[in-house]
Formats: sequence, C-alpha cells, structure tokens
Amino acid sequence: MTKDDVRTKVLDANQNMSYHTIREAINDTVWTTYAGWMRACWPNVMGNGSFRLWFPKLAHYDNGKLVPAAFECVNTLSLDGNQLVFDNLKGSDDENTEYYNGYDLIFAQEPHNGLYIFRGVYVRNNTLSQPNHSVSDRIATKVLLLGNPANKIELLD
Repeated sequence: MTKDDVRTKVLDANQNMSYHTIREAINDTVWTTYAGWMRACWPNVMGNGSFRLWFPKLAHYDNGKLVPAAFECVNTLSLDGNQLVFDNLKGSDDENTEYYNGYDLIFAQEPHNGLYIFRGVYVRNNTLSQPNHSVSDRIATKVLLLGNPANKIELLD
C-alpha cells in the first residue's frame, strides 16, 4: 500500500475501542508509525483543518473531591458520555482565549485502568464555555476516517 492509497477505518464508541497508550491509539487510528507521542492532541492543539484526536485524562474522586489527572486540568465526562468538561485550574480569566472549534475525536483516559477509550466525536459548546472552562458536546458515536494517514472524517450517526 502506498501513501496515496485511501484507507478507511470506522471508530464506534459503542464498541469499547481502547488503547494502552496515546501512541498506540494514533498509530492504529490514523495509520502513523510514531515510536512515541507526548502531547494530548494529534496532530496538534488546533487540529488538521478537519479534525483532531484529543486524549484527555479524566479526573478521579478522592474523599468526594475531584482530583486532576494531569497539569491541573479537571476533565470530566457525563454519565451518558454526551458532554466533556475541561476545567483549567491554573489559568487566569484572560488565558485560553484561543480555542479549537473543529471536530474532536475523544479518547478519554479512564482513571481506574489507564486505558484510552474512544468516546465519540465532540464539538465545543460556545454557549456554555468560558475562559478556562470548556464544554464539549458529543455529536456522533461513529465516525469514518479516510486517508493515509487519515486526514478527513465522515460522521456516521
């Protein structure tokens, strides 16, 4: 298969698609060959113009209080999986004025087992979001990735 060949892959949040590492998820999902990946987004924080993969680490409860999993960021997923909230505890009100408005394919890391699980396609809710508090709503549980490496998506539901 050459780089110009079109490849496709369906991600389905109802299939419990999980990965041990971000690198493993990126390589399997978009057909790259990274030896490692140390960032929370692929290809970068502002996406590729079509989508980005985002790997938020979900907060956990300790004595009834939410504890950030990384970088003073509290990421929570609603029980039904339809909303992800990102709270930046270290930022000031004038920080984070730039934000990504495209499609987020979210692989949330579970605090109890460390697995990155595909949760669906989300978009930022600009009505509920504010500086240092970003709310994203799930708009699809199934997505088709296209390209080699994948550079386009089609929502399937």
